[in-house]
Amino acid sequence: MGTEFGQEEYDAYGWEPASVVGSAQWCATNCRPDLTVISSVLGSERHDPTVAGMKNMERMLRYVSGTVGKCMVYSHSCTIPSRVDKRRILELVLYADSDWAGDIKVAKNPQSRSRGGHLLMLVGCAVHWQSKLRTVGGKEDGQSVVDLSSASAEIGAQSEGCRRMIWLKRALISAGFEIGTVKVYADNTASISFAHGQTLTERTRHIHRNDSFVREMVRNGEIEIEYIKSENNLADFFTKILPLGTYRKLRDLIMGLE
Repeated sequence: MGTEFGQEEYDAYGWEPASVVGSAQWCATNCRPDLTVISSVLGSERHDPTVAGMKNMERMLRYVSGTVGKCMVYSHSCTIPSRVDKRRILELVLYADSDWAGDIKVAKNPQSRSRGGHLLMLVGCAVHWQSKLRTVGGKEDGQSVVDLSSASAEIGAQSEGCRRMIWLKRALISAGFEIGTVKVYADNTASISFAHGQTLTERTRHIHRNDSFVREMVRNGEIEIEYIKSENNLADFFTKILPLGTYRKLRDLIMGLE
C-alpha cells in the first residue's frame, strides 16, 4: 500500500489529513454519496499516512474540484392508482452488497475484512447510504470481522442495511405514511437462501446471530429479498473503488443525475 509518508510531506501540500478526510466524510454522509468509499478508505489511515494515501487524497480533491456542480437531484414519480392517496403510500427499497475481504486491495495493513454497503431508496430517490468495514453485529465500536465466505459478508451487509431501514420505516410510519413490505435486493444467491432458510447448517453456523435476524423479518413479511444482477445492484457503488465507466453510471443513477 506504499511507503511511510510523514506529516512534513502533507505540510508541503498544505494539507491536514484529518481535516481533509473529515470534511470529505461529512459531505459523503449528507449530500455526496460519490465520496463515500474513498473518504472511508482514506479515513482508515489518516493518522498513519502513506505515499499511496497521499496520492489517493490528491485524486479525491481533484475530483471534488472538477465536480463542484454535482449534487443530489430529487424528483417524485409514482404509479399508484389515482383512487389511492398518493401522499400517504411510500415505496421503500433497500439495496445491499459486500466486497468480500475487500480491504486487501486498499488497506495499508490488510486484515481480509469485508466492506459492506447499502442504499435506501424512497420513492426512487436515495435517502440513506453507507459504506463500512464489517464489525460484529454492525456496531461502530464492535470487534472486527473476518468473513469466512462471501455469503457471510453479504448476509452481514443485508443485516446492517435492514437495521437502518427499520429506523427509517418507523419514522415514516410515525409521520402518518404507509410502508408495505420492503423490497431488499441482493446479488448473492447463498445469502438469499440463508434468509429464507429455517435451520443452521455446517456452512452457516459461524454466522453471527445479530446477522440472522434478517430471517425473522422475512418470516414476518416485513421484507422480501430478491436477486438482482451485480451490474444492476446500486449498493455495489458503496463496496469498492469501481472502474470509471461503472462508477459514473451508478453515481448518476444514485444521485438522480439521469
